[in-house]
Amino acid sequence: MEEKSKIIAACGNDCSACPRYVAHPYEKTEEELLHTAELWMKIGYRDHVVSNEEIACLGCRPENWCRYQVITCCAEKGIKTCAECAEYPCRNMQDCFAVTASFEPMCRRVCTGEEYEQLKRAFFEKELNLRSGRGEFIFLRCDGNNKDFIENCRLLDADLDLRVGKIIKRDKYAQYNLLDKINEAIVVYRDNSPIGGGAIRPYDENTAELKRVFVLPAEQGKGIGTELVSKLIEWARELGYKKMILETGELLAESCHVYSKLGFQRIPNYGAYADMPESLCMGKEL
Repeated sequence: MEEKSKIIAACGNDCSACPRYVAHPYEKTEEELLHTAELWMKIGYRDHVVSNEEIACLGCRPENWCRYQVITCCAEKGIKTCAECAEYPCRNMQDCFAVTASFEPMCRRVCTGEEYEQLKRAFFEKELNLRSGRGEFIFLRCDGNNKDFIENCRLLDADLDLRVGKIIKRDKYAQYNLLDKINEAIVVYRDNSPIGGGAIRPYDENTAELKRVFVLPAEQGKGIGTELVSKLIEWARELGYKKMILETGELLAESCHVYSKLGFQRIPNYGAYADMPESLCMGKEL
């Protein structure tokens, strides 16, 4: 699908990616609108297949029905999007974000890859779109399939190769850094650009393992890594884990400092790292 310039609605949705949007030059055929109507029923946005006339949308207008009355609120305040509001994010928008996110697992489950990516750009990145308009950092929860998370891991490996690759044979670590079992990851964005990321994965029933934490060198030293790890710790607590462990190395002094600051302490090397003296393992009770 051809990438087009974003058209950010008051709530942060990207109209240009929405399969309902028919304003010029985003006109849809009758067949495309029928497919969208069927898709809306499949993902639970409608309880039946509505008409093409009903599914077609020309964009947010005050007269359109909206559960959160976002366009009306923005019009009353003389602003274009919630990003311009001094009260952002208000309780109303927090509820909007939460309800939108609640549909994401169903969309991922029943949609084709192309359908899901289109819905993701249209609806599931609304908070990212709004915060990028405010110049804020956003910590986006995702999984190991997120393309920006995958790229961040590639950059992490390249950075490690440069820093310690001549001292440590890093290829032996590759099998322990696979992304296929990562269901909880976070990507950090600034101005809509990814600048870091990290993840957790199960180690045992009560223990989460911290994995693949990296912030771009140009963004290091700003507290982003500390906040990122803090948010991953918070997520692990939400999932019911009682402990978090990680593997790093004595040569990575900056990483060790961040982990120590957050309460991690050195523990005996665990699992596959037990016979790797260059590894340094740490743990923290949650």
